[in-house]
Amino acid sequence: MHRTPALAPDTTIAIVGAGRLGGVLARALRAAGLVVRGPLRREDSMPDADIALLCVPDSAIAAVAFAARPHARLVAHVSGATPLTDVDFSLHPLQTFTGKETSEVFRGIGVAVDGRTPEALEAAEALAAGDRCEPLPRRRRPPRGVSRRRILRLELRADRARCR
Repeated sequence: MHRTPALAPDTTIAIVGAGRLGGVLARALRAAGLVVRGPLRREDSMPDADIALLCVPDSAIAAVAFAARPHARLVAHVSGATPLTDVDFSLHPLQTFTGKETSEVFRGIGVAVDGRTPEALEAAEALAAGDRCEPLPRRRRPPRGVSRRRILRLELRADRARCR
């Protein structure tokens, strides 16, 4: 059975937040061949995008998610401590960043993902997988009431040609 990937090749991602993680994540996603807008700063207007990925302080997530919602199909955050109350999914790299790393820093590190809906969780997993050429093993859904958060290996690659 053929499934459409959660992220189309022309998926646009707006990185909101130009701090340590926002800048590095924007470089890495661009290197993986994705269309990235940002990283956006406070004074920047929110562009229309398929996904708004919030790399802002935890205390700002609710307000920024509210502002981003009219401009994005899915809104996500990178916090490891904030619930999904105001967003569709989370993508939390299990590493600290200085902001000076190259895009290669994401290769092989762990990332926790969670989603409010199956579509959102698939988008989180596809974004974490980067080029989606080597599918990550799908785990069965946990029983109702159990978190769907997962730890995956982040594999961002610039060589997308081998997937086509």
